[in-house]
Amino acid sequence: MKPGATYIDVSTIDPTTARKLSNAANVRGIHFLACPLGKTPAHAEKAEEPIFAGGNKEIFEKNKPVLEIIGSPIYYLGEMENGGGDEAGPKVAAMMRLDEPVLDWVSLARGMGVPGTRVDSSEAFIAVLSRGIEKPGSFLIEALI
Repeated sequence: MKPGATYIDVSTIDPTTARKLSNAANVRGIHFLACPLGKTPAHAEKAEEPIFAGGNKEIFEKNKPVLEIIGSPIYYLGEMENGGGDEAGPKVAAMMRLDEPVLDWVSLARGMGVPGTRVDSSEAFIAVLSRGIEKPGSFLIEALI
């Protein structure tokens, strides 16, 4: 690639490798956007691919029309850190958390017609599991142990 060109990486590589690629591109005068896709190639062909973009904001804005061909919605997650650190940015880290947003799994299950209950001890889990096995069909147990 020529200096001044933009490399848009749509792979789902880890943040450390993405930063190494970004640093290597920067050394050569090439702009870099990390844009892992959120679904499948079939979705990209229909422009239904959610895009999570990281990199220089100006370069992101300049290339946004290209990204819009691939899909939507498009989320700008901010600058990539230089130096190849292992920490994800705050927006990426928030998307990877399992404890937020807090979900009421029992209510979600009930809303889909699946009975469920929440337990907070191993003894309660065993008791509820025993009752659930006796009944036909699905049953959700949210274990907060």
